[in-house]
Amino acid sequence: HICVTNGAVGAVYTSLAIQISCPKDIVVSPLPCYGLYNSDTNLLGGTFVSLEVGTPDDGFALTPTNIRDAFKKYGEKLRCLILCCPNNPTGRCLSDAEAKLLAKELDEQLKVFPDFSLLLDEVYTGIGSSHNSILKYASQKLQKSCLITVSASKGLGGAPGARAGFVAAADESLVSQLVKIQMAIGANVSIPSQRILSASLEHVLSNPDVVLGSVSKFYQERTDFVCSRLERMGEKYVGERYAFCPRKSDGTFYVLARFECLGGTDLEVQRLLRDAYQEGDADYGVAVVPLSAFDMDEKMCMVRICCAVDIDILDKALETVEAVISRSLSVKI
Repeated sequence: HICVTNGAVGAVYTSLAIQISCPKDIVVSPLPCYGLYNSDTNLLGGTFVSLEVGTPDDGFALTPTNIRDAFKKYGEKLRCLILCCPNNPTGRCLSDAEAKLLAKELDEQLKVFPDFSLLLDEVYTGIGSSHNSILKYASQKLQKSCLITVSASKGLGGAPGARAGFVAAADESLVSQLVKIQMAIGANVSIPSQRILSASLEHVLSNPDVVLGSVSKFYQERTDFVCSRLERMGEKYVGERYAFCPRKSDGTFYVLARFECLGGTDLEVQRLLRDAYQEGDADYGVAVVPLSAFDMDEKMCMVRICCAVDIDILDKALETVEAVISRSLSVKI
């Protein structure tokens, strides 16, 4: 059962709107997380709680213990747990073993707290061949508590800005509530967006392995290119291969980079890279977002690099990054 929405943004909002009724309703998401979860929860009058998990080296991995501790702390007030996978901003995907263990833990918690919902933000499905959904191992009861947000503008369709997405749910009664919210906030999704969504799904379903495989390959080539260049820079300038790229991206078109040598905060890093790039002759470049935009400590000096551009643009951007690193370390020496 599905509810078509105005992109993934609309999908997340409508999904949370049917869960939240007062400040006592708590929404939890592991860090780093998309800022929309927090702002939508606050807008709807609920309470958002971020969950600190993992380290940069493991891609901020979520464990069953993290989930168990969250329910132990918030109990029945925990109305919705949001899990984004493939993850934005880390690019991390769940392994098969991780998906199985997390599903098992969620099933255990559902026995004690039957009213919570699981929101699976899977808008980057299709970008990353190693993606394993918790749904694969979820019991029927857990599946009925799930809402899955999917976007046609990311992995499924490659049409950024189309604002075409949907929420899927095994429980038909949830969809009827979602439709009411969707009609109240945005009426019908535009005809062009609906057609893009329809064409995207038809294209994927015509040959899922081939279509999704080609999408994954397209973006994996770019994230691998960026990671490899950053790893070589790490070896060359600080003698540590993973200094600038702690972990390769499994999915999405993002790479999480760390530049402690370029400033005391991620905003300083972003500004330094931006200014250096603008000094060149390029008309456009690569988007770099500070990790603090995802509710993380700015002193980690980590930024999310978007790789959804041509290789030659990435190459030029990384030349700029290397020049900045070389100049910065030379000054410090």
